[in-house]
Amino acid sequence: DKNEIVVINANTHVVEAHWSIAPIESPTGLAIDKATKRLFTAGEKLFGVINAETGEMVTTIGIGDGCDGVAFDNKSKLIFTSNGEGTMSIIKEADANHFSLVENITTAKGARTIAIDEATHKIYLPTADFEPLPADAKPNTRPKMIPGSFKVLVANK
Repeated sequence: DKNEIVVINANTHVVEAHWSIAPIESPTGLAIDKATKRLFTAGEKLFGVINAETGEMVTTIGIGDGCDGVAFDNKSKLIFTSNGEGTMSIIKEADANHFSLVENITTAKGARTIAIDEATHKIYLPTADFEPLPADAKPNTRPKMIPGSFKVLVANK
């Protein structure tokens, strides 16, 4: 809720830094490219690349709405965000400082969690079918899942 990354020393358990990730709001996903020392995060319609050594924002890129996960494929240098609106954003890392949106592809509404199998390069997006929201639903109310409708979408890179 603070829109920041907190650096914690794993040996001493001491907080060493607080890095703002503004203008990203409500971040949920986080992935890393250890080779380029870049962190990848996403929030409300915005993806960000952060220098993992300095905490500086390298760049931001517009993505789909409702992102809840980020995955990175080390071999292809592709970053994927799972967007609850029913899209997956694909971003290419050219080098440590250059990133571009490849495309937004349609997945399924609610497919906002993501995992990648780096051996097969398959991407997994769990979701379900949802009941319609009542007309008087409060803002940000999530619809209920329809029992027995759980599924996992599989995307091949």
